[in-house]
Amino acid sequence: MREEEALIQSTTLGVEDDEHVICSLSLTMKDYARDNFGGSVQNDYGIAFIRGVLNAVGVELWEDLKGRRCRVRRDCLKIHAIGHFSEDRWFNPETDMR
Repeated sequence: MREEEALIQSTTLGVEDDEHVICSLSLTMKDYARDNFGGSVQNDYGIAFIRGVLNAVGVELWEDLKGRRCRVRRDCLKIHAIGHFSEDRWFNPETDMR
């Protein structure tokens, strides 16, 4: 897994299924890697995912993510974690949301 700098180019946040409250979110990043980070999560996991991303990048509002520099840990297939640009603060949903 490698670590790279990235720029959050755009964000989305919405609800896919009103009945089951499925939160859909993504970050599109540009610089060394143009890729998406996010997915669809249910209920409390959606809130935990949002909080994890906001805390890692160092902002309080989802809307403030756009234009922020960050770091990503990735392999050739996907981004596994997002981190603060200069501090050692990371969010990896696979390990942090167990």
